Amino acid sequence: MPPGAKFFDAQVHNLEKLFTKKESPIPIKRTLLTSGVLEAAMNSNFQKGKMLTTKQLEFAYTAKADSGFLRGRISAEID
Repeated sequence: MPPGAKFFDAQVHNLEKLFTKKESPIPIKRTLLTSGVLEAAMNSNFQKGKMLTTKQLEFAYTAKADSGFLRGRISAEID
């Protein structure tokens, strides 16, 4: 790990948004999509690559302009 690593800056920033605005900065549909896709992938893998239907994931979702992901350098300058 590089000295001064800032791996958790994006998470802390989103937590601050959550506490100040009293609402999640990450849309619930995004969470449902990611966990649903992961569940389907793991079930498919367990069933030796069987193709699975995912009717529960058939809903509209439009991503926000700000994804909340960390951008830029992951380490700070160390004096």
